[in-house]
Amino acid sequence: MANLKEIRKRIRSIESTHKLTSAMKLIAASRLKHSQRLLSLARRYEASLQEALAEAFRPLTEEAFESFKEQLPAFFSKKKDSSPPVICVLGAQKGLCGSYHYAAIREALALEKLLKKQQKGPLSEHLEKEKEETKENSEEISEEEDSENLEESSVFKKKKNANDPIFIPLTTKTAEFFSKNKPDQTEPLAGLGHFEKEAPVMDIAQYIWEHIENWFDKDEVGSVSLVSGKFVNAMTQKTQSFDLFPLWDYTHPFLKKPLAKGENAAAPKRQTPEEKPPEEKTPETSAPSPPEGEPLVEPSLFRVLEESARHLVLVKICLCLLESETCENAARVMTMDKSKHNAEELLQKLKLKYNQTRQMNITNELMEIIAGTSALEAD
Repeated sequence: MANLKEIRKRIRSIESTHKLTSAMKLIAASRLKHSQRLLSLARRYEASLQEALAEAFRPLTEEAFESFKEQLPAFFSKKKDSSPPVICVLGAQKGLCGSYHYAAIREALALEKLLKKQQKGPLSEHLEKEKEETKENSEEISEEEDSENLEESSVFKKKKNANDPIFIPLTTKTAEFFSKNKPDQTEPLAGLGHFEKEAPVMDIAQYIWEHIENWFDKDEVGSVSLVSGKFVNAMTQKTQSFDLFPLWDYTHPFLKKPLAKGENAAAPKRQTPEEKPPEEKTPETSAPSPPEGEPLVEPSLFRVLEESARHLVLVKICLCLLESETCENAARVMTMDKSKHNAEELLQKLKLKYNQTRQMNITNELMEIIAGTSALEAD
């Protein structure tokens, strides 16, 4: 059995751990309250923005819907099969938050398998054609041109297997995992770590958005997906994944249910018997006005959709950053609470063991004294 000195040393160590976990729990709870308030405001803003856009595009007929869809830029509705897909992963920035960041990593790996299954068609055929063309033209290209092309190419063209998705970790823990386990498919976002801890979330979202749009404009990526946490409550955190590019995923909720041909934008108002019919105006005196219930959109629906869809994606990235931060804080509160209770249970066991050992030592000393006294009396 361990001596009293070792037990006391272990008790002091666990007591310091108990104080540390209690303090970390209080800090995480404070941060959770702050991030939860910001997340609630961001969710309401996104919902109101979607409602406003849905109201703006409600009057479109089917014919106007089809012609309107054809005028949209390519990155709204067309995936580029010749370029690899990208998976942006949001996890935990720090440790001691349980298995939260591992859940985000598992979601990203599951999405990778799904994208590989979807790419076995046109993308594989396109890549085979590219390989044949490069073999035919390899003899004509000089070594100097090869070196220039390698310098200009990015990680999206240097991969061993161009059919594999590219992981872009946006947090510290996800960057550590993918850089170690999938180095050929990982490209950390340069400059993201320069942001301060208290930097505005919108600035970080704007930085991520600019890089993603730049990659898509240069035909370096075919589609962009985002994996992040989904905050439900303080006890439950889930993961979510969705497409950032093409932008049609953000615009089709406003356009996927257009009005039928000849259908009015707003339902006719019922006239009660007490109401009097409006006075009819002559064509000379009546002024042109939009139908009742139809919103006025300026300068045009096309311009509003193009700008608002970009802004909606930016808001979505900002919302995912807040979701990830809130999930991390909630997971850390739960982890520190469990660690605190485990430390308390272990302290109780060690204190009981300490008292038992101390009592046993006292009993042994008393027995030795009694035995010595008995021996002296016998002599």
